[in-house]
Amino acid sequence: MSKRNCISLLSTPKRFSASSCMRQCRSAAAAATALGSTTSSSSSTILRINMPSSKRPFSTSPRWRMNPNRMAGKGRQAPRKSISIQQKQQMEKLQASGEVLNYIGVIEGTFIPPTGDKLPSIFSNTRDRWKIEIYRLYSFMKYVQSRFMAFWFVKPALKLQRRKTPKIAQEIYEEMYRAFAAGNVTSGNIEGKLSPGFLKSLQSRINQRRPGDILQWKLHKYLERPRCVAYMFALPDVKGSNEKRSGIMQAIVRIRSQQSLVHVKRMKVLDPHGSKQLVVADVPVDRDGQAIPEEKIEEEERKNRKDITEYFVLHRLLRQGEVGEWQAWGTTTETGVEEIRKQEAATQKRLLGAA
Repeated sequence: MSKRNCISLLSTPKRFSASSCMRQCRSAAAAATALGSTTSSSSSTILRINMPSSKRPFSTSPRWRMNPNRMAGKGRQAPRKSISIQQKQQMEKLQASGEVLNYIGVIEGTFIPPTGDKLPSIFSNTRDRWKIEIYRLYSFMKYVQSRFMAFWFVKPALKLQRRKTPKIAQEIYEEMYRAFAAGNVTSGNIEGKLSPGFLKSLQSRINQRRPGDILQWKLHKYLERPRCVAYMFALPDVKGSNEKRSGIMQAIVRIRSQQSLVHVKRMKVLDPHGSKQLVVADVPVDRDGQAIPEEKIEEEERKNRKDITEYFVLHRLLRQGEVGEWQAWGTTTETGVEEIRKQEAATQKRLLGAA
């Protein structure tokens, strides 16, 4: 039986280099307004006025005439706003509505403890193991800070629901995979349980399939109970009224399961209920596209079974004091020692640049 670890439906998530959630929001808003600014820049024009040359005699200089539109009583056209002003206004609009929170990604500073071979040995690599344990302690302190912020900076006090996230993640996880395998993530209740970016990514992968290509996903068992390994709550801005806050709650749940994926083809078969008529049904097929006999379906599933570990990212948005529902953002990976070193180097570089 093959093993597979940290399978992600998305590409490796971006860890923003900004040192605060506010900078992450600004980066996300800039990305969201890039398309609009590109369109605006293509439609703008530059006005050029040909001034009379100083070397030309005054008598031969062209006459300056008043604009006929102005003589007719028409007002001058209002100057267009620059691209930078438009981007700034769009960014402020996204931040005010809380829409920018959908594009933050994994909150900076989130630590996902490594496991297995990625966890340094306490005997042969004591220094790196100590670094991991220090970051594990930092992660716990950040969670305590999140509880403090949710109580003092949000009114009424916000319930983080960390203990409920494994169960919520498990339900969304199963429903999402079944819909994704069937090629239909835009109908039913699953669409509202996926963040806009994640939904777009899944739909893009479905569109890349061959016409008529259908998959059947089956969860055989959980290798362990889903567990919340990281939790963060961030407020982009703590100014203003506590009743009109905008923020994001983010939980990362580790899910270890045994699952299989079988190709299905829609074809005419004999009615399984006993009648001798042909009916259209989804039949499991092998790699050659041939129908698998019913007595061999279980054997085919056994061949395709894989042990998979995924870090499922959930987030819940707080917009102007209104709390939304939990949604799936995607998947991410463990925080290894190399990534910790890169983060520390980036932080040091920013500090030296600001000095």
